[in-house]
Amino acid sequence: MQRSKNHLLNICLALIAASITILLSDTTLFKRLELVSLDTLFQLRSHSNTPSKDIIIIEITREDVRAVGRWPWERSWFVKMTRALEAFEAKEILYDFIMSEPSKGDDDIQLQKAMQEAGNVYLPTFWDFSRDGVREIVEPIDTLVQYAKGTGFVNITSDIDGSFRRLPLYSQEEDGVEYNVVLKLAMDHAGLEVKEIHADEMILSNSDREIRIPLMDSNYILVNWYGKWRKNFARYSFLEILKAHEDILAGRKPFIDIQPIKNSICMVAHTSTGSYDSKPIP
Repeated sequence: MQRSKNHLLNICLALIAASITILLSDTTLFKRLELVSLDTLFQLRSHSNTPSKDIIIIEITREDVRAVGRWPWERSWFVKMTRALEAFEAKEILYDFIMSEPSKGDDDIQLQKAMQEAGNVYLPTFWDFSRDGVREIVEPIDTLVQYAKGTGFVNITSDIDGSFRRLPLYSQEEDGVEYNVVLKLAMDHAGLEVKEIHADEMILSNSDREIRIPLMDSNYILVNWYGKWRKNFARYSFLEILKAHEDILAGRKPFIDIQPIKNSICMVAHTSTGSYDSKPIP
């Protein structure tokens, strides 16, 4: 009899513990503990894990904004950047902000020409999602899109602590599948195409290989953090690139080493704080 009572008591305690766990699992405390645990696991990885040297980050820094003026800038600055990176033989160029409004004068025409001649510029769009699907699409002006090598959305979801750990790779729409602009760029860079999409993975392939990408929540990937981005990636400021190009055009030796830019993926991103185009983690 005593044994049955003890057994019943253990079951009750187990049910109470399970109920409390379920109730607390949706609380901020548990979510933060989960995120801390995830970050710790990444930091404890023992195998060597270094980012590709082919990725170059070109920052629009606070100092650049002070020197050029209030953001957004005139398109003539991106004409100069596109021509500079073309001269430095960058393989792909991604502008990580949306040029959704026409500019004054002939800056858009000049940027069209620069993009057409470079032939490797990617432009992002932003999909404003609601419970009923896509509510609004913010995209570059048509005159620029037609000269872009590729486009795709740049939506990203931050966790409750403001950090970005997950990235959506695609969105299934009525007229087809839309891809993240970074995925589109990466596929073009490696010569890959989407072969299949399943609930738990996306399969990319070409004639030589096949890559299986694990998915979370159907269309998200877990970002594979290498470490602090300022220490792990090659970085230049926006104005450093333009100054180096000016040096070369004037017959001078550039004051920075531009060799790493050749055949690289150059991501031009706003990292200055206080701008709507910047993110806590680029």
